[in-house]
Amino acid sequence: MKESKSYIRERNAVKDVKTLNDILKKIPNKNIVEKIKKIISEYEKQYNEQIKYIDSGETSDVFAIKDIIIKFCPEIPYTDIPLCVENIQKVNYKTKIGFTNIPFCMCVMPRLQTSDITREDVQYVYNILRSKGWVWNDPKIENLGRIYGNGNSKERLRIIDNGYIKREAEVLQHYTSVSDYLISTVSSYEKSYQKSGKSNLSVPISRQKRKAFLQRISSKIKLPQKKKNEISLLNMPKDMEK
Repeated sequence: MKESKSYIRERNAVKDVKTLNDILKKIPNKNIVEKIKKIISEYEKQYNEQIKYIDSGETSDVFAIKDIIIKFCPEIPYTDIPLCVENIQKVNYKTKIGFTNIPFCMCVMPRLQTSDITREDVQYVYNILRSKGWVWNDPKIENLGRIYGNGNSKERLRIIDNGYIKREAEVLQHYTSVSDYLISTVSSYEKSYQKSGKSNLSVPISRQKRKAFLQRISSKIKLPQKKKNEISLLNMPKDMEK
């Protein structure tokens, strides 16, 4: 089963490898810990394979048992986001981050085909989300996969990581436009979406808006000092200068 190294890769360095116990020891509720252990044990027996660590994201940890993925990640407040990979099973719990218990969940989902995903696939999914009133702030190749099978490859596309998807209405409560909310790495998709004629929002974020945006957040986020020969944060990619 061929997998994209950008999303599913086995770690060779021992220091990078996490175990299931590393995750479970952060869960204060012992009943939840036992429930998770039981579920994983049943899948290990079903597939005759031990759980294996795959990768970690900023706030998530991913394991696999043959054809299924077991992901530990923050709980997402939405259950109706289009084109997200199906949860076969889910356990909600709270985990300790510092001194705070944060809502997390363990999601069991089918393993997706993650090879041969293109920028066009990302744009296709991005367009669908935007047309249905959602804003995806992390559209990239490694966040997409395909359900295994035959048929239209576009229709089999699914979002692997939905942690950066918000309702447009929620975004507009805090920003003057969706473009103002999106950062430079995303705006190329927004630009293509608007060119399709499906959006009546303002043009993608300009240099002036980008500068204003950085000034607004500078009081909350300390931006690093510009080093010699380092490109400024205000230097926009060429496709955004128009």
